[in-house]
Amino acid sequence: MSDEPLDVICPRFEPGPWKFTGECNWDRHPDNTCQYCGSMNPDTLMARIRAGTVRITGTDKDYKIYVDNEGGEIFKQTYRDCPPDSKCTLDDCTHWVTRPHDHAKFYFQHLSFTQRKQFVELFNEGGIKFAEGGMFYVWPFFMRRSI
Repeated sequence: MSDEPLDVICPRFEPGPWKFTGECNWDRHPDNTCQYCGSMNPDTLMARIRAGTVRITGTDKDYKIYVDNEGGEIFKQTYRDCPPDSKCTLDDCTHWVTRPHDHAKFYFQHLSFTQRKQFVELFNEGGIKFAEGGMFYVWPFFMRRSI
């Protein structure tokens, strides 16, 4: 697997009948999330874990976690708030709204190979804060318990 950042096409993108390209475009909106799936930027996640300013909540999926702000910079969420009669498309829409948010989602597919290794190292060192009572109840797809 390449260590290239997954920042051109969202790794969650599956071509379909829609016209959207599946590009991440991390800096298209002020929230620094994937334009396609809404995932946090992987560089932001890793920096926030290292800084201890987030708490992780596992899910019942091996590819997704929730991330809560724990004293760091507030997250942002950008979304379209088009009027019902609007005919705008994703590329020409002027109805984008950004709001502060304490909760975000992250899809592990966005981590590079190196970031996956760093995530495992942080986990093994106890460097990841989990939400109350938290731990992974479904392990990330790139992690396995050692015997």
